[in-house]
Amino acid sequence: AGAGALAGVMLRETNYRGARRAMLGVKPSGALEWHTRSSVSGANTLTAGGTAVFPVWLKLERNGDTLTAFRAADTAGAPGAWTPVGAALTLAALAPAVDFGLAATNAVLNTTVVAGFDQVTLSPAGTALVDEDLGVPGTAGSTAVNGSSYTLSASGTLGDSGRFRYQQFVGDVTITAG
Repeated sequence: AGAGALAGVMLRETNYRGARRAMLGVKPSGALEWHTRSSVSGANTLTAGGTAVFPVWLKLERNGDTLTAFRAADTAGAPGAWTPVGAALTLAALAPAVDFGLAATNAVLNTTVVAGFDQVTLSPAGTALVDEDLGVPGTAGSTAVNGSSYTLSASGTLGDSGRFRYQQFVGDVTITAG
């Protein structure tokens, strides 16, 4: 998929293209990135999170207005010790209901990225997940589901377009994906 590809876990206040959001993603090289937008239509802030060895576990937690990203090495199909990635982000007056889920994007327009996620958990459990393309991707995305495994196919530019498989949650929530 190339160096511009990024896949991971994301929270969005809305599906508006410039919505406040946070995404912990991993690139094909294993580089971890913590992308945040703290104001509507504001600039994207990138915090490098080191390099991971595949497979890697990602976790994003919401506790009130605070979002925290974590990574863990794979230990026999389960996450090892969780390590924070970057500083926690506070989004003042974060809407009670937010969209929480899996995301895939590519910084190279019209170039498709395919990302696989296994053992995805959302806590608390909610209703069925919804799939949609965000923004104006160059090529329509798709999602394949096999139990708790998901494969997202997307193109676009980070944060502005890509594929999002999500669920709307009210209150505190955690998503974990291996």
